[in-house]
Amino acid sequence: MSAFHAYDIRGVWGEDVTPDLGWRVGRCLPSLLGARTVLVGRDARTSSPELAEALIRGLLEAGADVDDAGLCTTPTTYFLTGARGYGAAAMVTASHNPPDCNGIKLSRAGALPVGGDSGLKELEAMVKAELPPPYKRPGVRRSIDPKPELLAWFGERAPDLSGLRFVVDCSNGVGALLARDLFAKCGGQATFINETLDGRFPNHPPNPLLPEASAQLGAEVVRAGADLGMMFDGDADRVAFVDSRGRFVRPDVLTAVLAREFLAREPGAPILCDIRTSRGVTERIESLSGRPELWKVGHAFAKPKLRELKAPCGGELAGHYYFREFFGCDSAMRAAQIVLGAAAAARRSGSSFDELTRSIDIYANSGEVNFACSRKAEALAAFGRWAASLSPARTLDFDGIRCDWPDWWANVRQSNTEAWLRLVLEARTPELLREKRAAIERILAPFLDQPESKAAPPESEAAPPPRQKLKPAAMSGTAPNAAASQSVFTSAGDIAGNATASQPAFTSAGGAARRPQIRPARFADARAIYALVKDNSDALIVRSLGNVLENIDRFLVADAGGGRIVGALAYGLWPEIGDETRTSAELQSVCVAREWRRLGVGRRLVEAQLARLRDLGVWQAVVLTYAVDFFAGIGFRETDKRSVMYKLYTGCINCTKHENPFTCPEKAMVLHLSEKGAPEEGIRKTT
Repeated sequence: MSAFHAYDIRGVWGEDVTPDLGWRVGRCLPSLLGARTVLVGRDARTSSPELAEALIRGLLEAGADVDDAGLCTTPTTYFLTGARGYGAAAMVTASHNPPDCNGIKLSRAGALPVGGDSGLKELEAMVKAELPPPYKRPGVRRSIDPKPELLAWFGERAPDLSGLRFVVDCSNGVGALLARDLFAKCGGQATFINETLDGRFPNHPPNPLLPEASAQLGAEVVRAGADLGMMFDGDADRVAFVDSRGRFVRPDVLTAVLAREFLAREPGAPILCDIRTSRGVTERIESLSGRPELWKVGHAFAKPKLRELKAPCGGELAGHYYFREFFGCDSAMRAAQIVLGAAAAARRSGSSFDELTRSIDIYANSGEVNFACSRKAEALAAFGRWAASLSPARTLDFDGIRCDWPDWWANVRQSNTEAWLRLVLEARTPELLREKRAAIERILAPFLDQPESKAAPPESEAAPPPRQKLKPAAMSGTAPNAAASQSVFTSAGDIAGNATASQPAFTSAGGAARRPQIRPARFADARAIYALVKDNSDALIVRSLGNVLENIDRFLVADAGGGRIVGALAYGLWPEIGDETRTSAELQSVCVAREWRRLGVGRRLVEAQLARLRDLGVWQAVVLTYAVDFFAGIGFRETDKRSVMYKLYTGCINCTKHENPFTCPEKAMVLHLSEKGAPEEGIRKTT
């Protein structure tokens, strides 16, 4: 697969992206852009030093001088390119992609992007052709420190954060180079997590749009009693926020918050929004005397458009925010300054960040739904014909097709990098949203690939992988069979019986037979997450309870088996809540029953108790299933496992000690199991 994409160069390190590719890019870039001096920066990935060195060697051989900024954020290269007048800049990064990836983001003079239609295709052709001999006089390399200049610029715009409590998650990325300097001394009370630079990203993926990435931040916000939290991605060109209850705030909502800052000074100014932006956002911008301008997705398109419109700011659903004052480029740090300032002002006026964002996010929104689709053009055309037949009030066709009606709108667009079709729709009510989504999915269905297609990798400027509908489960089927080294639930189909499409699930490395080790020191974290889930369980507004529960396992359990149980139970349960074909209790009973069957509980017993299973609370379901797996892992005979499960099920469900099972010390749990009839041999093995 080519490493050249619509927005940048990126791919798997050692396969798509290699030192040789970096060297070739360096040899060709100066002549392509007419640059005599090139700025180079890199992120904290373990492969970035080697790739940066190869790139710099190629640039020097091509006769270009190199200013080496070393470790820095991607927006730092944009800022320096604009402020110092570099002819080109190259940032070695794979941004939010996994640790085994790397790549290069390129800019030309004026900090304009080098994308597929603005030089990247030509560069690819040059790189693949025979290279000319090295320049007779190689370039000169010097190291520079951009931090003082950058901090001075941000310091002039520092907000008053007095009274605000907030959490900053640096994601173990290069955002940590600036975050504490920018936010620790503005009058608020800041808590910083994941500040250590580590290109392996050990605490969570560096993509803030993934639920498993924001779960830790949400838990910390609740634990600290903070007003909000924010997270930077791996190269700190994107930022995402959670509110005081740890709930993810959809990034396009913050575009309206940014707009207020600038429209107070420039009433009537245009505000750039991508084509997926909520109507609640555009209506708020209009109420502030602004003019929302929808445009294509991606920084390669947004930056030139921002300049064309002379807009003071803009934002995308992916968490990129653009500023005219920042040379028309995206700056996560500048966005964070403005949002934190708005949150602090709201708190001082007796309101809150939660109320501010809720007043904008007023419609039912699907988020970005992704479908595996190699026949993208046909699917898009079918959607266009169907939408036109409904006489939309407005149709936009510059990035897929967006059609607006009085009570709802929808956008279907093709991925710029993969065989995926992406859908966003919004309606006045959840019921109307479900109705319209079902109708659109029926139109797209003939063109979608088979369910066994791979899960979608997040596009450079896109939302997380697909979550498609589950069909009713078949309880009489044979339980799934999986190796002990990974989760038995490898897709939605494994969870629910028969699914329309594969989707990612939680997998854990390591055998399930090892004993889970409870860590009492982390009980405070468990209580915070439990409070978050409990407070939101009725409305089901936690973005993904599966990821929150997975996070509990990360805090409390060293063993992989716990992650399998907790993740599998919750992940199959929550993505479909709100669909009229499946209630919370039904989904929960399916997940619990399938896992209990796999652990050796007799089918007749499970089916006989199915009605009562539906009455279980999620925490009771998790702790009981976890306990069954615990005893299975320490050598219980098949009959004893079933006996223990049954006694747990019939005796522990109403135990007040286990309202929050993770606050109960391990010995107390063992004692309680003993009182309920667990075999003595098994109890001895737990001590």
